[in-house]
Amino acid sequence: MFPSKAAAEQRAKEPKCNGAFAMGKVWMPCQSFDVYEKAVSKEK
Repeated sequence: MFPSKAAAEQRAKEPKCNGAFAMGKVWMPCQSFDVYEKAVSKEK
């Protein structure tokens, strides 16, 4: 989780996804949580 949308978008480049989404007051990389989970699972 990241404090800004820009930081989350930067992290999104590592698991090869795009964008960021808000999760409460913090930001997560990728377009959605489902996309994030799939992208992160491919990193391992």
